Amino acid sequence: MHKTKLALITIACHLAACSSQNYQQLPDLVKVPEKLLSKDEQQARINDMAARPRAKEVQAEKEIQETK
Repeated sequence: MHKTKLALITIACHLAACSSQNYQQLPDLVKVPEKLLSKDEQQARINDMAARPRAKEVQAEKEIQETK
């Protein structure tokens, strides 16, 4: 019985501590200041980001060949 009371008090204190914390408020998505990208613009950005690592690989291979 004593262990049960202690467990309940511990849980109650833990819940009270968690509920009193101030969490950062997330931004309101309705008031996003930036223009959202269209589907075509999104795809163009995705393609650009996917091409960057390959371009770096090609550049590195080119530099290696020039040093030989």
